Amino acid sequence: MAGCQSTSEPKPAALSSVAPSAKKTDAAQTAALLTQANFVKKLADTPAQKANLQALPQNQLLMRQANNGATVYVYADAAGCQCVFVGDQPAHQQYQALRAQNSAGYDQASVLPNPEVLDDWGLPAPGGAAAR
Repeated sequence: MAGCQSTSEPKPAALSSVAPSAKKTDAAQTAALLTQANFVKKLADTPAQKANLQALPQNQLLMRQANNGATVYVYADAAGCQCVFVGDQPAHQQYQALRAQNSAGYDQASVLPNPEVLDDWGLPAPGGAAAR
C-alpha cells in the first residue's frame, strides 16, 4: 500500500514498527501504558480478526499512515489480551512520554511486511477511508 513510511526513511509499506519488541514480562506494563495514553483496546472477536492478530508482529507498536497524513498506531497482543490497542498521534505522544518516565528506550521504525492483516479491524486505510 502506498503512502506509508518508516520514521527514519520512506518505505513502500502501510505499517511500520515504532517501538522495540516487548518481552513477555513487559506486555502487561505496555498494555497499561497504552491504556493510560488513551489507546483503545479492540478485542479479536471474529475468526478473521483472530487470524489477522496472529499474523501481526506481536508486542510491537506499529504505525499506519494514510495518504491524507492521518496516522494510526496499533499494538498487537495475541498471547495476552487477544486484542489490539489502537491510538492516534496524540495518544502515541502521550505513550512516548509515559515510556520515557519509565526509563524505556524507543527504537527507529521498521517496515511491517504484511500490512493487509489490519484491513478487517476498521482502521483508516491509505487515503483516509476506513477499511472494510
